[in-house]
Amino acid sequence: MKLISKNVLFSSGLSETDYNAIKPRIYKDNKQKLIIFSTIAITFFAIMIFVSFVSNVMANNRYIYVIGTLISMTILALIKFSPKSEKFVVIGIYIFIALLFAVGLGMAVGTTPDERTVTLIALMLVAPTVFNDRPIRMISCIGITMVIFIVAALRTKTGAVLESDIVNMVVYSILSMVSSTYMTIVKCERHFIEQKVEYFSQTDLLTGLYNRNVFLELAEKYNERKLPRDFTIIYFDVNELKRTNDNLGHEAGDELIKGAAECIRKTFGEIGYCCRTGGDEFIVLAEVGKEQLAELSRNFDEAMEAWRGNVVECLHVSYGCASVYEFSEMNFLGLKKEADVRLYKNKAMYYKMNGIDRRSQ
Repeated sequence: MKLISKNVLFSSGLSETDYNAIKPRIYKDNKQKLIIFSTIAITFFAIMIFVSFVSNVMANNRYIYVIGTLISMTILALIKFSPKSEKFVVIGIYIFIALLFAVGLGMAVGTTPDERTVTLIALMLVAPTVFNDRPIRMISCIGITMVIFIVAALRTKTGAVLESDIVNMVVYSILSMVSSTYMTIVKCERHFIEQKVEYFSQTDLLTGLYNRNVFLELAEKYNERKLPRDFTIIYFDVNELKRTNDNLGHEAGDELIKGAAECIRKTFGEIGYCCRTGGDEFIVLAEVGKEQLAELSRNFDEAMEAWRGNVVECLHVSYGCASVYEFSEMNFLGLKKEADVRLYKNKAMYYKMNGIDRRSQ
């Protein structure tokens, strides 16, 4: 019953939200397979065209091979070179499967109607399991092909061949529907697990921002190349965290950290990488001009002022910025150090203005 439930037929056993979340992975996987198998098909059909000129048996199928080559080349061009190939991937899957089924149909009921339908049955079993799409569409594709074959067979085949092929086609079509659905469920579960593993390896679980692992990877990448002119590092540190932990408990301290992350994400989330590097320290890596950075700083201050927690009444975060347009000769590590220095100057000023002994912090 599980294989024919609505949840399985439309989203491969996942919730619609989870299925939509893994769509980019499904798209990437399907695109790679379409490119590989279209290339194989082009090569195969080209070889068969050549063989058809030296073999009388294959000559009857030459037009099938020519059409197959042209369609395969069209699919490959659309998927590989179109800037909007996302729109063509699902269509390409079914054009490619339909091409394979058409070849099988042509050979089974067109050129050699008195022969058993071995080629079509083989394609029917294998082709749908290669790609990954909503099972309801794949099942429909297989069902339509089965009906077309039966109608064509009734018109062209006779006797025991007709009876055997119709029975075999129905049986193997059902097997294909079941196997393709099962394979799709397995693939989607694998994509879902991979996505979860990737998420936990890259995400700080308390704040939802990128974690230190991501920051270190970015640091290595940026440190090995020339930085863009507007590249900017913004270093953040939550003020009075220790006193909050001591007076109100670690729940309150965690609330401050999550509040800081919320303000950082709200302000910088769409323009750069927002990372929690440890404790109450955060770093944003972004490409922003001087005027945009000034505007973002104002937005962050406003978000910080407006923030209210359930345990803690207010939030204050010190931060320091350093940009390539200020320090054109600096590499990534030098820019990071300058942002760190500016952060702690601002932090010292905050404690001084509020009469707080920093040694207790």
